[in-house]
Amino acid sequence: MSKNHSNIKTHQSQLKICKQATIALRGYQQSLIRLVYEKWDKGLLKILMQLPTGGGKTIILAAIARNFYQRQEPILVIAHTEELIFQLRDALESACGVMVGVIKAGVKANPDRLIQVASVQTLRNRELPPAALVIIDESQHGVSPTYRQIIESYQDSYILGVTATPCRTDGSGFDDLFNALTSITNTRELIEQGHLCNYKLIADPNAINTKGIGSTAGDYNNRELADSVDAVELAGNLIGAYKLHAIGKKCVVFAINCSHSLAIAKRYAAEGIPAEHLDGETPEEERKAIIERFRTGETRVLCNVNIVTEGFNLPDIEVVQVARPTKSLSLWLQMVGRGLRTAEGKDVALILDHTDNFARLGMPDAPHIWTLEGVTIAKERLKRNRRTHLVERDETEIIETDAVVLQEVKAIDVEKLRLDHELKELDRLFEIAAHNQYRPSWAAFKFLELKPSLNSLKVCAKKLGYKPSWAKYKFKEISANLPIEGEVA
Repeated sequence: MSKNHSNIKTHQSQLKICKQATIALRGYQQSLIRLVYEKWDKGLLKILMQLPTGGGKTIILAAIARNFYQRQEPILVIAHTEELIFQLRDALESACGVMVGVIKAGVKANPDRLIQVASVQTLRNRELPPAALVIIDESQHGVSPTYRQIIESYQDSYILGVTATPCRTDGSGFDDLFNALTSITNTRELIEQGHLCNYKLIADPNAINTKGIGSTAGDYNNRELADSVDAVELAGNLIGAYKLHAIGKKCVVFAINCSHSLAIAKRYAAEGIPAEHLDGETPEEERKAIIERFRTGETRVLCNVNIVTEGFNLPDIEVVQVARPTKSLSLWLQMVGRGLRTAEGKDVALILDHTDNFARLGMPDAPHIWTLEGVTIAKERLKRNRRTHLVERDETEIIETDAVVLQEVKAIDVEKLRLDHELKELDRLFEIAAHNQYRPSWAAFKFLELKPSLNSLKVCAKKLGYKPSWAKYKFKEISANLPIEGEVA
């Protein structure tokens, strides 16, 4: 393809912001677009735009693309997942009022269409289309050789990378790919302005232990991490926390790998909570059906592996349950960001962290200093109260940002609370039995239906006058019907 796009105009006066009724831009979105245009006007063609998850990057991309389309200039938008590709296609068709071409394996090509949305995997094997504007969605993935080759092929075009987290796993940046970075707001500001939902983070003090786990490509070695965690025990912790804090709420679970995700989903289902599993190998039609059931509420808990981190736009997610330890700030913010979108009737998002990611990588709304050279993560001093399990974050001064507001993170001893809850239920059942002159074994039978912990069963055995071995036998009997690692629901 030709690298000389003579119809590209670099002066800002010819790159005005569209304000037509079909695209309603918030103030910070307009300001961010204006910053991009100012960079382009200075001859900096490769711009990386940072906007927090849920800040509305798609509508910004659509507004910029429409400016180019109105001048009949070709546009190429690149994404790396099917969900993102079709979301972007729909947004661009709505904004520009025209049919958009899709370059993707299995989809009929329409090369005559001025706007194309392409799969990066497919694009590397096809002839590159002409483009005055190239948009790279989720451009934190742009370090791969395929992205580099594509960017280098459009040396005379406007390049716009978009991401919530302009950093690699090791914290380094993208100064080797882009000329400038634009960033205008942060998660805390968007929460205060009502554009994102406030949150409550509950940390499991018995978090997944990552001590001794090796690293691969800057993050925990996935195989070592999975092998070090008992999936059945982990599933029990997750279901216990969900029952205590989020029962009935729409929840997304992030798991280490497929066997863990399947075990967690099966445990939820065994407890009578509709749950399903989703991963990159789930067939397309089945994936769509699972997401639709979750969207309508038929499925209450969606367990996944690396699927719901990017491009998954379901604002009414009320709970994010993190069971996937990571060193990646990008992955952490993508995971918790799934719960921060606003929705009717949703006042506070609940984040259940079973990993201590918040201690390693900061709170979901912690401000960061984003630069093309990488990101500076504020080193926070955390104080745990051993009696109340409250974790307090000291105010930390960060250059060029507002001071971090002191927050409280409630760290709950899940097992202790579960035991307290079960013992209260046990007492209630024995009271009912006594009131109705039922045998004590009736209360024990009803209690076993709750699939209680071993410690609770020991208390039950004592109430019944049974030997402690009864509790161990019943617990083993219950455990035999619970999911084991690798089982498929």
